[in-house]
Amino acid sequence: MSARRPAKDRDKELESDRQFVTSLARGLQVLRAFSRKQGGLRNGQLAKQTKLAPSTISRLVYTLRELGYLRYDRGTRSYVLMPQVLSLGYPVLSQAPLLHQVRPVLLQLAQQTGETCAFAQRDGLHATFLDCVQGRNMLAVRMEIGARLPLSSSASGLCLIKASPGSERRILLSRIRATLMRRRLPVAAFEHSVKEALASPAVVVRDTWHKGIGGVAVPVSNGGEIGAITIPIATSNISEKEMRGTLSEMMLGLVSSHQLCLR
Repeated sequence: MSARRPAKDRDKELESDRQFVTSLARGLQVLRAFSRKQGGLRNGQLAKQTKLAPSTISRLVYTLRELGYLRYDRGTRSYVLMPQVLSLGYPVLSQAPLLHQVRPVLLQLAQQTGETCAFAQRDGLHATFLDCVQGRNMLAVRMEIGARLPLSSSASGLCLIKASPGSERRILLSRIRATLMRRRLPVAAFEHSVKEALASPAVVVRDTWHKGIGGVAVPVSNGGEIGAITIPIATSNISEKEMRGTLSEMMLGLVSSHQLCLR
């Protein structure tokens, strides 16, 4: 499998495709920018994040305001998302039966451990969190619905790689390697993490995507739908031995008792 083409080359090819609606793609770029930051965004911030011209941003923001997807907050002089945006996501959530099946597991795990428990599915080269139960412990790591973590370095991401069918996994690994090489990030560390993930029923990482934070994740499936149940961990508070022992065993036991197929 050849390495994935650079993003700039793909963008140029798409923009030359007569069937590709560039203005629609740019509007979606603007909406996605809000998922990377809590709170509002100003025109300049949107231009920087999307790499679009300020004049283009002004037109797109005006259109999204008129359609009810954005609102201008005079107090912060920035734009914020409106509830209308939820109309784009709710149909997806309503058609994801695995999301509803894992909810009792998240609640029980959070109750028994005091830690935050979350459910993620793959979104390109990221793991996107679709449900989350916040932990009651003072040092519990907070996680929000809609948060995205890289597949290459997060417990949830490596778990989703592990759960992917063989042919899909090979393509996914090729894409991630190409991305890491393009960004001059260590590929060897990623390869080692994948090898460890494939060799164990539960995936455990420490201090990979963020210093002081780790995670335990187990893969689940419902027919063709796959996902990862994850507990983010403050590594200063919980040892690797506990993560690989007590926490992993508890998660695997609960998933099995709720008859969620392990991948």
